[in-house]
Amino acid sequence: MRRAELKRSQIKARKTKKLSDYDAEFAAIRNTVMREANHLCGSSDFMPDDEMEAFDEMFATCLVRANHVHHRKLRANGGTNNRANLTPLCGNCHRYVHDHPAFSYRYGLMLHAGDPEE
Repeated sequence: MRRAELKRSQIKARKTKKLSDYDAEFAAIRNTVMREANHLCGSSDFMPDDEMEAFDEMFATCLVRANHVHHRKLRANGGTNNRANLTPLCGNCHRYVHDHPAFSYRYGLMLHAGDPEE
């Protein structure tokens, strides 16, 4: 029993170290992403000119202050903190992206596991 407990604590320590490295990297790049976007929501950057009507009016013209940095390829799908994989979003747009995955994949706000982070 004691041996199993030791193994679990060692695994947890390794995961915690990996997570803290990730968090430190993300904190550094997050500030860069926000600064480059002037702290504005970047959802409209993905809006194709010829399909303007496909976007909800609020979503298409969002100029709200961004308070989230979204991973286009989700971490669970192998996404990284690469700058090309990150985009600033306001809370409403970020929620919309995750609540409407088909829409988000179609317009590049989300990427599939096999897609390059470009």
